[in-house]
Amino acid sequence: MTPRDCPKYDGCSAPICPLDRDWHRRAVDTGDPVCAYLRETAKPNIAAAYAGRYDEPVLLAAFRLREELERHPHPRYVYIGKQIEASAGTPNLIEQAERIAARFAAARDRKKGARGVVQRDCGMDTAGPATQTPPEAA
Repeated sequence: MTPRDCPKYDGCSAPICPLDRDWHRRAVDTGDPVCAYLRETAKPNIAAAYAGRYDEPVLLAAFRLREELERHPHPRYVYIGKQIEASAGTPNLIEQAERIAARFAAARDRKKGARGVVQRDCGMDTAGPATQTPPEAA
C-alpha cells in the first residue's frame, strides 16, 4: 500500500504516513498534524472496532509504525509519540462519525418538525403546516 491508498489521503497533511515506506526520511515539527490512524492506535479495543472495515489495513500499518517508533526512539519523532498518547482518552473516529450522524439526524428531525412535516404510516413524508386541515367539501 502507498499513502494514496489511505481513505484520508486527499485531506491529510501529516508529514509521517504509516503507508509511506520512506517515513524515516521525513521531518516532523512541533505543531505538525499527526496521522489520524496513528492517533487511533492509543485507543482501547481499537483493533476490534476496525476489524473487517475498509480501512483496517491502514490501522494495522499505523500499529506497525507506532511499534517502530517506540522500538527506535528518535528525538525527531518525540512529538508524534506525545500526540498519540494525548489522543488515548478521545473518542475513536468511528464513534465520532456516529455521534455526528446522530446530531445531523436530530437536527433534520427538528427541522422537519418546525416545518410541520408529518410522517405517515405509508413511510412517506408530507410537507405542510402541522395544523393544516384538509379543505372542506363544497
